[in-house]
Amino acid sequence: MLALMYMPLFFLFYFTNSVRVNCSMRNARWGRVGSMVVACVANCLGLIGIIAVQYIVFAAVGTVWLTETWLYVNLLFGVVPMMILLPIFNRYFYNKTGKVYLGAFVSCMIFIMMTLLNTVTYLPLL
Repeated sequence: MLALMYMPLFFLFYFTNSVRVNCSMRNARWGRVGSMVVACVANCLGLIGIIAVQYIVFAAVGTVWLTETWLYVNLLFGVVPMMILLPIFNRYFYNKTGKVYLGAFVSCMIFIMMTLLNTVTYLPLL
C-alpha cells in the first residue's frame, strides 16, 4: 500500500532522471564508460555537497548547518549509493529495450522498496 502511494511522484523523478541520463548525457566524445561516470557523478554530486556542507560547518563551528532538519541530512548517507547506481540501471534497461520509461519504472520500484524497508510504518488494522 505504501509503495503505491509513493510511486506516482517518485516515478516522475526517476523518469526525468532516465531521460537526462539516456538522452542528454550520451556524448560520443566521452565514450561509453566516460558518459556513465559523468552520469553517476552528476546524479549524486548535489547530495554529497549537502553532506559536506553539513559536516564542514560542524567541524568548524561545533554545530550543524541545518539545525532543524539535521536528521534528514544523515539519511542521505543511504541515498547516495542508490543515486550512484540509478544511472547504471537506467542505461542498462535503455540499451536493452530502447525505452526510457522501463528503466525508470524498475528503478522506481526497487528504490522505493529499499527506502520503505528502512522505515517504520504504523498501519492501524481498524
